[in-house]
Amino acid sequence: MKSRFRLDSIQKKIVFYIVVITIPFFLTSLFLIDKYVGGELQESAMRRAHIVNLDILQGVEAFLDKTSRPAVEAAYLVKSNPSRFRKVLKGLKEAVELDDALFGSAVAFEPDRVTPGYYCHYIYKTQNGIAEIDTIPPQYDYLSQDWYRSVKYLGEPLWGEPYFDTGGGEIYMSTYSHPVYDTNGTFLGVVTADIALDELARRMDSLAELEDGFVFLVSKKGLMLYHPDRKVRLKETLQSYAKQVHSPSLAKAAKAMKEHSFGIYDIETADAEYLLYTMGVPHTSWIIGVMLDQKALFSPLTGMRIRMGVITLIGMLLILLMVLIVSKQLKANVAKEERVRNELELASRIQQSFLPKKENLVQPPFALSGMMKPAKEVGGDFWGYRIDGEKLLFYIGDVSGKGVPASLFMMASSVLIEAAADDRFDPAHIIERTNRKLCMLGEQQMFATLLVGVVDAAKREVTFALAGHPPFIVKSGGHLSSPLPSFAPPIGVFEAASYENRTIPLEEEALIVAFTDGVTEAENGAQEMFGIDRLSRAIVRAGTDNPVTVKKAIVEKIEAFVGDNEPNDDLTMIIIKTEHIG
Repeated sequence: MKSRFRLDSIQKKIVFYIVVITIPFFLTSLFLIDKYVGGELQESAMRRAHIVNLDILQGVEAFLDKTSRPAVEAAYLVKSNPSRFRKVLKGLKEAVELDDALFGSAVAFEPDRVTPGYYCHYIYKTQNGIAEIDTIPPQYDYLSQDWYRSVKYLGEPLWGEPYFDTGGGEIYMSTYSHPVYDTNGTFLGVVTADIALDELARRMDSLAELEDGFVFLVSKKGLMLYHPDRKVRLKETLQSYAKQVHSPSLAKAAKAMKEHSFGIYDIETADAEYLLYTMGVPHTSWIIGVMLDQKALFSPLTGMRIRMGVITLIGMLLILLMVLIVSKQLKANVAKEERVRNELELASRIQQSFLPKKENLVQPPFALSGMMKPAKEVGGDFWGYRIDGEKLLFYIGDVSGKGVPASLFMMASSVLIEAAADDRFDPAHIIERTNRKLCMLGEQQMFATLLVGVVDAAKREVTFALAGHPPFIVKSGGHLSSPLPSFAPPIGVFEAASYENRTIPLEEEALIVAFTDGVTEAENGAQEMFGIDRLSRAIVRAGTDNPVTVKKAIVEKIEAFVGDNEPNDDLTMIIIKTEHIG
């Protein structure tokens, strides 16, 4: 016979605690609201203005981030390979053509840094389509322009002061400038993005709707970049607008805002009194202001005590009702949690099916051993290998994030790597093809670090390529070494990213240990990391080059180091031994 699910005693206790705790709480709340209603309303108004400001700020930043993203990505790609900078021009041209808010984009370099002599190439919209032009001295001294000079000396991205593009777009614009450096930190030049401010104003129309006030956006010089009144936006300054509404207090606040004095101001106009809350837009000299009608904010709250009494009664009844409902649903929730656990176990089994069936393998001239131990039910790490005669292809990766999304991304990455390996055993080719396919899947908001290597027993060498992943450790002749890490982005970030092969020689017998950061970043109770030094000592103290024994020794050292501390990342490694290379 099945046991009945009863919570009668628990229900009685909950009802008792509700009566004892909530009634005094509501009575105390009534007293505090009645006594401090004025102060609470003032704080509420400021909080609301702050939230409105943050919402609009996020909208403006999202617009600026979207329109400046092509310039940011172009600067990053030039940094990774300056000699191939012309490839980014195609992407910039497509961005200008597709984005209504993006009017133009320029790539400019220091003389003789990337190209011989001067170089400043500008892509922009015209009535007849997209045009391109080289603007260099003496016709145009780009080196002395604010958009170039300011960013060069500040060393960080910057949005310039809005200006009216006479003879070009005949619209108000603002230029975003992003510095370009090489991997050694040498300044190479600037990539820009020109945005149309009337498009920003149209976007803000949907963000800045207030029933009891309005929002404005001004530049450092006071130009109204946005105002709900179209007769004001991009035509008046905040000072001239203050004169129109007969508000000396707004004119005074405008002067303070020009000095970057942000905060809260009491504003009086000919028609109403407002509470003005101001905030600066990061990476620009622009200022957002929220004007809230004080009369609407501080209108008398008729029947406050009565409404709170009704709320108290209704709240008590609802809580009691919820006790009854929750008690009946607990059993269903237990069953639901069990289903979730079963589904996670199934997901884990499916994920394991994408990993090598044989974790330990001896196939002369190679012997290997690998593992992937997820921190949760499912993980984001992956590894694999393939042997073709005297060549062994291996790979190991780490997906950003945890849980089911990471496991799905991991499975997709594994399938794409195996498909790319069907073409040829070329690490850089495999990474580039996998990266392109992942980027073509869409905005998945995930990425993965990846190491792909090919061990050639006949040539006594290992060729490898890195995509943001830590390099492996090589044990040869009793000594440990590791290749220097290379600068390359993870897969799934930039479709146009390129990767390079590197080759290092091997001794006749060598041991290669590849791993994810879950090995070196395993933490103990004192939040100390296992680290590369402890890993190296574990390899040496294993006392053998047998991959299975070395793997076991590493795992035991990590478990002893971590102790009872909960694992914070997947534990993945692959250990390869080359035997009698000849």
